[in-house]
Amino acid sequence: MLYSPASMDAATTEYAILCSDDGDGEVYNRSEEVKWRFSTDKGYKCYLLSYFAFPTLFRFFDSMQRQLLTIRCEHRYPYAVFTILEDEHRIGTIYQKSLLLNTYDIVLERNSTRWRFHMPLYTVYFSGSSDTSEAFYVRMRYHEQWYVKISPANDSIPLMASIAFIHRERMQFGGFNRQWQRKGSVSGNLR
Repeated sequence: MLYSPASMDAATTEYAILCSDDGDGEVYNRSEEVKWRFSTDKGYKCYLLSYFAFPTLFRFFDSMQRQLLTIRCEHRYPYAVFTILEDEHRIGTIYQKSLLLNTYDIVLERNSTRWRFHMPLYTVYFSGSSDTSEAFYVRMRYHEQWYVKISPANDSIPLMASIAFIHRERMQFGGFNRQWQRKGSVSGNLR
């Protein structure tokens, strides 16, 4: 069962997001059926100070592998900015608001909603709130697996794609990527 604050009623929509070390993953509904899939382009084009390369495209698919959205890196320094695209038309933007990669703003242009998604350090409970006082809640079971609880009125593909993208960002660049640890880093040897 998901983390259920008192403010959420029984009519919420629940999802589980699984993300692999390489940035690919799936979003499951409450019935444990694959609702959406996502993948990370392995091409590297977005550079930070011309030294470090990062993946540029995050693709979000339905269960039949039809591409629904693309999230593209615009720049990474000093704070990252990502554009949400549907058929090459911008429908939203994701702004990194913290150097610790734990606060993001999600701006969806369709309904003119701004979401602030905050992941406090040293906890497994995260939340997002909108400028219209709506909210969604996330519980991290493992670094690879998040549970999301959201009201049906706010349940949208761009918002879920944004949450999955932020999950991927945290996995890839937040220090939780096991590929880096397998290469003999200090944190991999301490486990």
